[in-house]
Amino acid sequence: VLLLTGGLLGTQATAATGPFTELLGVYHEVRSALVQDNLTRAREHAREIEKRALELGKDAALADESVPDGSTQEWLGLVEEIGAAAAQLGSAEELETAREAFFALSKPMGRYRKLVADGSTIVAFCPMEKKAWLQPDGEFENPYLGQEMPTCGQRIPD
Repeated sequence: VLLLTGGLLGTQATAATGPFTELLGVYHEVRSALVQDNLTRAREHAREIEKRALELGKDAALADESVPDGSTQEWLGLVEEIGAAAAQLGSAEELETAREAFFALSKPMGRYRKLVADGSTIVAFCPMEKKAWLQPDGEFENPYLGQEMPTCGQRIPD
């Protein structure tokens, strides 16, 4: 399961603030749109993530205060990956393509979560699709199966 989550696991701690929290909020909007099978809304929010990631990538001084000392380069790499995956999702023409791009986006978001020790989210896993995502604790909202099986999932412990 660890290999399938693509590095989404991280430590549980207090919620991060700043850029991660902002990106995470829009990420949750993308996830919600995919749960609802709404490609248009998922693409719009993905473009917002891409735009924000591009802005962050231009200035290392914008790094989260919660990014550990000496991890700025790692953070910049994650921001770049997030932007690239969001761009892919933002241009998806079909839900399946968008869902694949969402999985690609979830990987660096999960590593970002770990880097800033965010405790506001859990890692959820779809056993049918063998893919993970981030979400607040509570009822599962599966972005990979959408309305077909919106609550399919299991929590991956930290």
